Amino acid sequence: MFPKLLRRTFLVGVKRQPTAGPDFDNALRTLRDAELQCIRYRGSDAAVMQRIADLGELELCDFGSRHGLKPVSRDHVTFEAAQASELSALGIAAAFRDSLLAQSVLKFKVREISVSSGGVSLSVSWFAEHYHPVFFEDIDQPAGRWLIRNNGNIGLSDLLHDWLSAEHRFTNIRWYSKESWTGEKTSRRTPW
Repeated sequence: MFPKLLRRTFLVGVKRQPTAGPDFDNALRTLRDAELQCIRYRGSDAAVMQRIADLGELELCDFGSRHGLKPVSRDHVTFEAAQASELSALGIAAAFRDSLLAQSVLKFKVREISVSSGGVSLSVSWFAEHYHPVFFEDIDQPAGRWLIRNNGNIGLSDLLHDWLSAEHRFTNIRWYSKESWTGEKTSRRTPW
């Protein structure tokens, strides 16, 4: 992924400016994940700077502070599932839990799955005893549309996005802020 977008000399620079789609998403993640904040955005496109702000990395925009941008937390995700009749909120929560516990790089702790009239929930920790709740709901059966939400943690939204994207049975993944979910329903294909 990186050689397509970056060139290396004494400094690292962008070889081909991504404009949309997966290349643009990968460039944003590269910007955020770079050690020492060594990749910066020098442009002035307000939409690009807003996406970087949504990552929580507005300081990586050379001209971002001039625009008064604020990050938008997208912590509600909807998706559709193939063979929806075979799935349940409990089954989706269990699959997410199992994927976290199977990871070898990060050691996650997951509290027991809880079932209530409002849906299913679990809590995830990747540091000490700091648990973050995740809620799973069926929002459109029998069409097979689901909602997962958390309490605004971008790292948790990233984990959910990576997991949903890797699960080929899930499609039409759309991210919303809490305000957007309860209001105008504008969405993105990523949490940032």
